[in-house]
Amino acid sequence: METLSVLGDLATIQGASCVTLYLNTKLKELHAREQARQFVHRRVERALRAARDDAETRDDLERVRNEALRRVDSPQDHAPAAIAVFACGARGLFRVVELDVAVEDQLVVGNEPSLKQLAALSSAYERTLLVLVSAEEARIYELLLGRVESFETVEGAEINTHRAPRKSPGWTQLRYQRQVREQIERHLREVAARLTVLFDRDRPPQLVVGGAQPTIDRFLHELPDRLRTRVMDVVSLAPGTAIADVVHAAMAASRDEEIARAEDGVQQTITLALSDGPAALGLDEVLEAAQQKRLMTLYLDPDFRHDGFLCRDCETVARRDDGSGTCAFCTGKTTAVELGEALVRRAILQSGEVEFVPRSSALERFDGVAAKLRW
Repeated sequence: METLSVLGDLATIQGASCVTLYLNTKLKELHAREQARQFVHRRVERALRAARDDAETRDDLERVRNEALRRVDSPQDHAPAAIAVFACGARGLFRVVELDVAVEDQLVVGNEPSLKQLAALSSAYERTLLVLVSAEEARIYELLLGRVESFETVEGAEINTHRAPRKSPGWTQLRYQRQVREQIERHLREVAARLTVLFDRDRPPQLVVGGAQPTIDRFLHELPDRLRTRVMDVVSLAPGTAIADVVHAAMAASRDEEIARAEDGVQQTITLALSDGPAALGLDEVLEAAQQKRLMTLYLDPDFRHDGFLCRDCETVARRDDGSGTCAFCTGKTTAVELGEALVRRAILQSGEVEFVPRSSALERFDGVAAKLRW
């Protein structure tokens, strides 16, 4: 997973009431927009009743509701697929993250922003460079979370299609063919050089290449080994393909590759743990590792949810308390937390990665959670 800067920023917010809303906003049908309005109204009203004596939380809820209804009531052609809204008046936070991928509608009020969904999206849709190549032009897209972050075109010289007359000597035809081949190869080298610059600058985890044969094979041959090994898929898309189709192809490839890689990571973690290596299996072991700030890669089932407790003084996260409402380590006061959210936040703060692994029978055997550790 690429730990986005927004995740790192939000993970530092704690110790104050925060409101988080995930909402799908690209709603063309009237009934879908009405359902979204009803969801926002009902969840916000419920939260307002619970926060009756908390003026700051009530203000945050109203700001979130206003932003959500503005998006739903005034749909635009280029509206994002979804938004994530984070509000914490006590910390001066109000942030809207636009997403071009769908989310699960959710409103959360807690002592820190709810980051699990955003981390899951970042895990599933990593930063990707996609290059569509033909003999005369190429288009390079940088995509993140289903959105085109940047785009540029590399134009090659127009190929001369005026062949020599049929009665010309054979050497004339051969010279024409050689000139065309050299022109195409020069263009492909230029595209490969530009792609290498972008790759070395941003270090995206993966590349997708598109085009027709034999141009694609020639282009792949021009790439340095460090780029060629990052090509996760080759798609049959021409440089002039519509943006929506480009994004769809890249997202599908990224999602499939990420799931397969995360499943391999779970198997490696289990093997490492059983050989007494730096790995943790199951909730208790992972909680202990998180407390020791050893998390390097956290593997989590997307449906993982477990209630636990957080000490606001020493920040210990525990699976259970003794019923006294005090921390077993420092006797500070504890508050209820959802342990999936707590672990995701700690992995981000420890500069670790978070990988969500759906339908993993191996991970299910260990409470749906495991981790590779730093030592």
